[in-house]
Amino acid sequence: MPADADHCHYHQDNPSTWYCDECPRHYCSDCVIPIDDGSRNADPRCALCGNRLQFLGAANRAEPFWTQASRFFLYPLSVSGLILMAVVGGLVGILGFSLLALPVWLGLYALTIRYGFVALERTMLGETRAAPLADALSGDDEHLFLRYIGMLLLLGFVQLVSFELVGPVIGMVVGLLVTLVLPAIIVFLVIEKRVWSALNPGKLIWLIGNIGWPYLLVVFLSGLISVGPFNLLDALGVQLESRWAFGALAASMAYFTIVEFVMLGYVIYENQRALGFVADADGMARVDDTPENRRRRLFAEAAVLVREGRQADALRRFDRLAHEFEADTGFHERYLQLMQQSGEVAGAEKPLNAYLRLLARHDALPAAMDVWRRGRKLVRQFVPADAQLSHRLAEAAWAAGQDKEALALLVNLHKRAPDYIDLGNAYRLAARIFRESFQDEQRAVQLERFVLQRGVV
Repeated sequence: MPADADHCHYHQDNPSTWYCDECPRHYCSDCVIPIDDGSRNADPRCALCGNRLQFLGAANRAEPFWTQASRFFLYPLSVSGLILMAVVGGLVGILGFSLLALPVWLGLYALTIRYGFVALERTMLGETRAAPLADALSGDDEHLFLRYIGMLLLLGFVQLVSFELVGPVIGMVVGLLVTLVLPAIIVFLVIEKRVWSALNPGKLIWLIGNIGWPYLLVVFLSGLISVGPFNLLDALGVQLESRWAFGALAASMAYFTIVEFVMLGYVIYENQRALGFVADADGMARVDDTPENRRRRLFAEAAVLVREGRQADALRRFDRLAHEFEADTGFHERYLQLMQQSGEVAGAEKPLNAYLRLLARHDALPAAMDVWRRGRKLVRQFVPADAQLSHRLAEAAWAAGQDKEALALLVNLHKRAPDYIDLGNAYRLAARIFRESFQDEQRAVQLERFVLQRGVV
């Protein structure tokens, strides 16, 4: 891939979400409109070569990790998070310390960790909304919580053995290593659901190396967060002297646990390309197959072709779809703009006349006059193919004091439309313009005689 794989080739300020390895080109969501047409071959294709595009995910649209602190700390304050904290804090406060309360404590801890797993996985996949608590209650078929506890016990045992058998220095080093790799272990446990895979040293080194310093920042913040509950209670002046104080501690621990898991999930989401997977909540979501979305796709592809100097190819695409969008003024306007940009005149009369007919049906005569003027810059002496429309525009031009334009619209009308039912009135208008605006009595009389000789009404 080119060096700047993060930004669109045509919109330098936009993050890239699609890639064509044939051209090669990076595209953003302004260039590619994926439409769900119900077929298996609905993947977006390159506007330049027709090759199937590779989806890059939405990580390029992600704000830098360090700017999202408020989002991480607000996540547990959703309805589900508040319910979880209220249940945890309330039950711990009610039951206090006892052997009978131990299973409840474990259950609350399991619920908190499972909700953290759900929040991590959803954030990792680009989901910005807080996870519903029901997802943590819906069952744990993979037994992730038990595997998580087993993994923590194993890591704790390794630290204890190294401390007791090798010495305190080595024990401290092992403890620091465990602290360093624990977030990566949690990620692999959530993704692959297996403890031994999560403990694979090669995988852990690969993940930490690919994420780089943001991972180290997560480790540092995780260390601060681990003491967050105690600091919070200390700041509030709460002493651990009652059951309710322990309930408050349990609720705050649930809060900071969720923050830590969400923070870790976002770092994975932000670095998804480096980690070799595509995760996105909405970037690849196909839009409905509607005329509006098909027009958006056409406009986007045409813009790419124009940027590459392939205006003729863009015009051919418009020509192929002219029948589908014959009643769409936006389509016709963009078609005319393309013709003006390219200076293409071959076959321009057909789309110009289609645009004029549409505007006439809507009685948009001022807009039709503007289109006609622009058309004359493309096609010399262009006049509408519809005689009645020429007549109506001439009347509008005459009323607006645009005498020359009115005459240009009526010139040779009898040759262009010999069967036009209102030809007499059209030429009487032309005679009036010659007489009143140009004081050309001779031309005016000639036209009036022509009307009488032809016996037109």
